[in-house]
Amino acid sequence: RGSGEGQVRVLFTRGSHTVQSMQELATVVRSITEIRQGFTFNPLKAAILRGTPDQVAMAEWVYEQLDGQPSGPEFRPAGSADDVVRVFFLTPARTLAELQQNAAVIRKTAMIRRMFLYNPGPALAARGTPDQIAVAEQMLNDAQLLRR
Repeated sequence: RGSGEGQVRVLFTRGSHTVQSMQELATVVRSITEIRQGFTFNPLKAAILRGTPDQVAMAEWVYEQLDGQPSGPEFRPAGSADDVVRVFFLTPARTLAELQQNAAVIRKTAMIRRMFLYNPGPALAARGTPDQIAVAEQMLNDAQLLRR
C-alpha cells in the first residue's frame, strides 16, 4: 500500500465493558493515535486496529490505560521529542456536562488539538507537547479534577 499502515493488532479488554463503553474506548484510542481503521468486536470485547507501527504501539498503551492496566505515566512516540500522550484519571463525582466543559476549557487554554474524554473512566486522554500536557495537568489539579 505504501502508506505504512499495514500493522494490525487485536486488543482485548479485561474490564467489564458495555457495548457503549467499548465504542467509546475505541473512539478515544483511534482519535488520540490518528488511526484511520479500527473496529470493535463486542462478543469478544476486542478492538481491531490497523495503522503504522508507531500508531499501533501508542494505541496499545492508551487502550491499556483506559482498560485499567496502567503501564506508565505517559507515552512518547518513537523518534518524537515533542509529542506526549497522557491519560488523566478524573474524580467520578463530577457530572458529565461539567467534565465536558472543563475539558473544553483545558483544550482551548493549553492549545491541545487532541484531547478526548472517556466517560466510563472518567478519564481524559491528551496528546500534545510536554508544555501543553503540563498546562493541562496543572489546570486539572487547580480544578481538583484529578483522582488521587
